[in-house]
Amino acid sequence: KYSLIYIFNDMHNPLNAPGFYRFMVGDIEVICVNDGTLSSDINAVKGVSIQQAQALFDESFFPDVRCTTNNFIIRSKGHTALVDVGAGSFIDDTAGKMLENAAAAGISPADIDTILFTHIHPDHISGLMDANWNKVFPQAVIKMHRAEFDFWLSDDPLSQKIPHVKHEADHVIRFMTPY
Repeated sequence: KYSLIYIFNDMHNPLNAPGFYRFMVGDIEVICVNDGTLSSDINAVKGVSIQQAQALFDESFFPDVRCTTNNFIIRSKGHTALVDVGAGSFIDDTAGKMLENAAAAGISPADIDTILFTHIHPDHISGLMDANWNKVFPQAVIKMHRAEFDFWLSDDPLSQKIPHVKHEADHVIRFMTPY
């Protein structure tokens, strides 16, 4: 397990810096790249009651529930894959740091030849486009589970028919269509 606490405290290793953590799994290089934080609902807190969670937040310096988000860059056999692309500049001012932190790790968007999506919610795909609506990863091949594609992007996607999901579906279509 790697947590941001460990990432930010591992300054004794010159290959790592705040914002990314590089490690090897056999001959595969993995770089955990921080994308920043996103607001979340207190109902997302697990392991304690909502009242206990609220009391902890009230006693802390945190004004709301924040989730740290990370992406992973995987390098193996001459290929570089990115797992999810983060929030980009479209979701929250405290997110969208993945490109900056990847650059600090020596990785540019041009280095990425494959993007692997765990799922295609807006906070995982909004880094596909820059603020001027240009592709950030123009050479990358995108891969995802067929069920994700069918739900969000098929000719008649179920995501467009679910009222509380439709706003996300419109976002997904806008970001994925250029690719």
